[in-house]
Amino acid sequence: MAWIRKGTVHLLSLLLFVALVGGVLSASAAATVSKPAKIEGWLKQSNFYSALSTHTIDQAEQASSSVSRGAVSISFKDPAIQQIAKSTLSPQVTQQYTTTFLNSNYAWLKGNINSPNFAIDLTGLKQKFAAQVGRAVQANLEDLQLCSVSQLSQLQTEQPVDVFNLPCLPVTLDPQSVATEVSQAFESSDAYLSNAKITASSLNPNHPSQGKPYYQRLSGAPKAYRWIVKLPWICAVAAIVFLFGIFFLAPRKRRGLRRISIVFLLAAIVLIAIKFIADGVLKSVEHTIFKKYDAGSLQQSLTNFLNILERHLTNIDLMWGVLFLVIALLGFVVLRVKRQPKLQPITAASSDANTRPLVPSAGRSLANVPSKLDSRDLRLPTRKSAPKRSDNFPGPKGPKPPRLIQ
Repeated sequence: MAWIRKGTVHLLSLLLFVALVGGVLSASAAATVSKPAKIEGWLKQSNFYSALSTHTIDQAEQASSSVSRGAVSISFKDPAIQQIAKSTLSPQVTQQYTTTFLNSNYAWLKGNINSPNFAIDLTGLKQKFAAQVGRAVQANLEDLQLCSVSQLSQLQTEQPVDVFNLPCLPVTLDPQSVATEVSQAFESSDAYLSNAKITASSLNPNHPSQGKPYYQRLSGAPKAYRWIVKLPWICAVAAIVFLFGIFFLAPRKRRGLRRISIVFLLAAIVLIAIKFIADGVLKSVEHTIFKKYDAGSLQQSLTNFLNILERHLTNIDLMWGVLFLVIALLGFVVLRVKRQPKLQPITAASSDANTRPLVPSAGRSLANVPSKLDSRDLRLPTRKSAPKRSDNFPGPKGPKPPRLIQ
């Protein structure tokens, strides 16, 4: 029976360790990613919304260095075009679209809808961008003076010409007509905001006929998300049950308390170690990415976001690790304070003190009677110490009477 209790205590100790560490890790994950408002704040803090506009312009430059219409062309590298793009796709606009994306996906993870139903339509944004580019082109051409014959002959050799780099206005160019053509060119171009309508199905990296949308490939994500939210409470209840089981099933309560303190100490060490290991791994990954790849503005902002996310996750683990360490130290302190005193060896002085009479004599109080009695205090007279009977000893067996002489 004793070995069954010991084995049960060992098993409960292992389960308590798993419940403590797993509960803290799931609690930090649930507290970090359970609300989309936190994700939005961290994206803003990492400068993601501004970097997204710059990244869109960079993608347009890689797709097509310029947009041409007739005898004129406009480069995406022109500062005026980049300024228009940043003002059109401003951080406020990207944050609004990101909020729509996050809210729809969180509703899918929570089970409120069967699939993400967000629809981001960038058609109006693209038309606004093209119209602003046309107005900027018209304003720039109207500010130019008419070209001379020599200037015109020089411009005829450069086809097409950059609108924002013209030294003068050729007589063949009408500012309003050129502005209209440029607006139409940007509106129909696939270089900038090619995917004007973004849905959950259109985010598939492969062609829709060759692959499934992400919410179909990750069909188990809603169930996992709901378990992550519930898991901290399950682990907390389980840890309480295991804790009381160890304390009451241990052969001695001191051993149960010592084992509980050891489990809390091990859990604290693991959680504190996770904090420093995660910091080191993330720094190593950042160094590898920046060394091998060209880290653009969007990649830099995403790296900042990962740093913020990792810091919030591991800080919660570190906080609980310190708390578990304090609980373990308190348990060891209680064990030391409540430690049973050791028995003192019996000396000659103590043996003399133990030979005092048990029954107090007249004038002596019971307070002088020793509280602990030794077996030697109950001494009985032995046969050797008994008084010898003599013939003169008074009693029923005294001297015999003299014999009468007949």
